[in-house]
Amino acid sequence: MLVDGKLGPTMDISAFCTVHELSLDIASRLTKNGFQNTKAFRYVTLNDLKEMLFKHGEIASLRVAVSEWSEGSQQ
Repeated sequence: MLVDGKLGPTMDISAFCTVHELSLDIASRLTKNGFQNTKAFRYVTLNDLKEMLFKHGEIASLRVAVSEWSEGSQQ
């Protein structure tokens, strides 16, 4: 799963990607696959991301961002 523990605050995808300095491609791919906000991150697996055609580097960046978001820090 993308999130193992506590969720961070609910944010729309655009805001989440902006705050965590993720690319427009990542935001677009999440939105095109029906993600409106961060609530659903709890149910996303790494395999789901691969099926959505995320690149390895994008997956790594997204994992860092989700980790920071769920821990409440942006480093």
